[in-house]
Amino acid sequence: MERRIMLKLERMHEDLRNGNGRVMEAVESRPGRTSEAAEEDMLEGPCQNLADLEDLCKKIADRSFKKKMIRHLSLLGGSNVGDGVRRMLKKIGTNELWKGFSLKGIKGKRPFHSLLIYDVVIRACSRTFPNVDCQKVEEAIAVTLKHAPHRRSTNQVLIPDDLVEDEEEEEEEGEDEVEE
Repeated sequence: MERRIMLKLERMHEDLRNGNGRVMEAVESRPGRTSEAAEEDMLEGPCQNLADLEDLCKKIADRSFKKKMIRHLSLLGGSNVGDGVRRMLKKIGTNELWKGFSLKGIKGKRPFHSLLIYDVVIRACSRTFPNVDCQKVEEAIAVTLKHAPHRRSTNQVLIPDDLVEDEEEEEEEGEDEVEE
């Protein structure tokens, strides 16, 4: 229940920030707001490249930031562990970034388990899903990283290149027949 309320408040906060700047300036300028504003700034967007991810991992070395990050990611929730892990990794980085990682670093990819963010994701999942053991969370991370190269965006549909070429050839053949 508490997680749902926090998520709703975060969404309302984003809506207010996007819709009416003066309201947010008044809310953010009130005393005692600095820690919450810093938490909001911790993940303005997902990491786009390795440099961004390394910067995030350097920030996680700070214990207070790490605790805030765990709390922030645990609020993302999910219907099951796999869904929760996907949401967390989507919030942390893009699929373009994750396609270069695997859990243990096999097949020429970088190892995810050696990153500081790995511990944060494990702890956030343990907090969100208390009855799930660490091995299940690791499996969910491995599956999410495995499928990252095949996902571009939630709004885009992947069309294989050979199908696109076939359609173009059919259109050209149709134009040739009309000319004759």
